[in-house]
Amino acid sequence: SDGKVSQVGGSGPTVQVAGPEKEYEKKMGGFYAERNINMANDAAAAVDALNTIQVQRNLTQDPSFRSGAGQELFNNASSLLAQLGIGEADIASGEAFRAFASQSVLDALGGSLGTGVSNADVTFINNTVANLSNTGRGIQTILDIREKLYRRKLETAELARQWMADNNTQFLDQRWDQYIAKWNKDNPIFPNADSYF
Repeated sequence: SDGKVSQVGGSGPTVQVAGPEKEYEKKMGGFYAERNINMANDAAAAVDALNTIQVQRNLTQDPSFRSGAGQELFNNASSLLAQLGIGEADIASGEAFRAFASQSVLDALGGSLGTGVSNADVTFINNTVANLSNTGRGIQTILDIREKLYRRKLETAELARQWMADNNTQFLDQRWDQYIAKWNKDNPIFPNADSYF
């Protein structure tokens, strides 16, 4: 009313600006939280991938299962001839194996092709999973390697849970990094060439 601007009531709200240490802790907390979430997601996906591997192993035990160079073409030709009434295509295990090889590609990509995955990416990943083009021994070796890699994801997630319990914390931090680095060094997945088989 008198034309002057003045404060009404008590003092204004106190605003505290976090220092660099608090900002660093916040960022590192977010970093380790994301790692923990990713580790849990990887472990859940590993269970599905191990199931896929087991189905593929079972399919290779079918007496009619064949693999190797050109097997995809042979299966397609057999299926076509059977449709024309010429012979019978005994390729069910091969067809199922091919479907689960495609599932292995999805497992490797985290469950979906996603928006940023190109045809070249899918072709590359397809060559890293067991497929009908591989020999029988090649298929078993690839399945063995992939199984070990997925089992390591499960082990790592379990170790993280145990580490947090042992350290009475709900959070991972740099001490976890040191612990898991030493554990991985002491427990290599492939200590020598023989461990691939």
